[in-house]
Order: sequence, then C-alpha cells, then structure tokens
Amino acid sequence: MKGVYTQMKRLFQNFLLPAICLTLAAPAIKAIDLPARGQQIVVRTIDSIESRDGRAGQTYRASLEQPLIVDGRQVAPRGADATLRIQEVEEAGRIKGTANLKLVVSEVRMNGVMQSVTTEPVAMESKGKGKSTAVKTGVGAGIGAALGAIFGGGKGAAIGAASGGAAGATVSAVMKGPEIKIPSESVLTFQVQ
Repeated sequence: MKGVYTQMKRLFQNFLLPAICLTLAAPAIKAIDLPARGQQIVVRTIDSIESRDGRAGQTYRASLEQPLIVDGRQVAPRGADATLRIQEVEEAGRIKGTANLKLVVSEVRMNGVMQSVTTEPVAMESKGKGKSTAVKTGVGAGIGAALGAIFGGGKGAAIGAASGGAAGATVSAVMKGPEIKIPSESVLTFQVQ
C-alpha cells in the first residue's frame, strides 16, 4: 500500500502538478473583434505605389488615418500599421493607353496583433491617350497632305495624307500612356467586405 501511495505522489508531483500550474499560469487569449461588413478603413500610404512597377500580390506599407472602432471599442488607434496589397494591375499599353490598378487592405494591427482583413478593392484608372492619338494622326495626315500636294498634286495629297496619318498613329503607338502613381502620404478609403 505504501508503494502505491509513493507512486501516486510522484505522479502528482512530476506530471499533474506542473500541468495544473501551466494551465493556471497561461495567459487568457483575447478574442479580437474584427470590423463589420461595410465599415470604412481609412489609411495613409507610407510607400508610394505605381502601376508601372506593381504586380498582383505586391504589398505596401500604410497606417490608419482614423482609429478603428468595433462595437464601441477602439481596436486599432490612428497610426496603427496596415498593409495594402495590389489585387490587380494592368500597365498602360501603347494603343489602349490606360493603366488600371486595384488595391485592398490585407492586414491591420489590431490590439497589437497583425490581423487579416478583407476589403472591397479601390479601383483606379489612368486617363487614356485616345485624344492624343487622334491629334497626332490628324496632324500627321495634314502635314502629309500638304507635302504631297506640293510635290505631287492632288494624287500626291491623298498619298501624303495617308502616309502622314499612319506616321502620326505610329508615333502614338510607340509612346505609352500615363501610369497610375499614388504618392506616399496619400489618404485612401476602403470598405470591409
């Protein structure tokens, strides 16, 4: 009987007591409240973002411009870290001339922990160069027609106009359209999905 008592005592001292102490000493894990669907997250960019250099999945640093409040409690103060991610990017082309960029907030530091969030993308599109292409084509056609008329008469004017127009369109096709640039310190507003 004394041997069983000794074994039970050792079992308690070596295994059960430490397990009980660790359980009691473990900090309670706080539940992190996430923002509700439709809630706005306003950020200020730290890094500049450009469609020319960006690729889908690339991340950029930002900080909260306004505190994040969930159920009446502040879960992230103004200035808390945030991460922006490019969801989709299309560089400006030579003919189409517009760049497209879609950004989302992927993480926010809430209660001291980087937490994943899902937001609606903010979509941006640069201005196209359609008018620029038309002007270059028209100017090229006019100059070509004038030169053709001087050197070849009526038929030369038609050939010159066609050649000049093609030259103007070619110049436009060689030059790319404007890219999207979001400078550092820009304020962007997102909505939680």
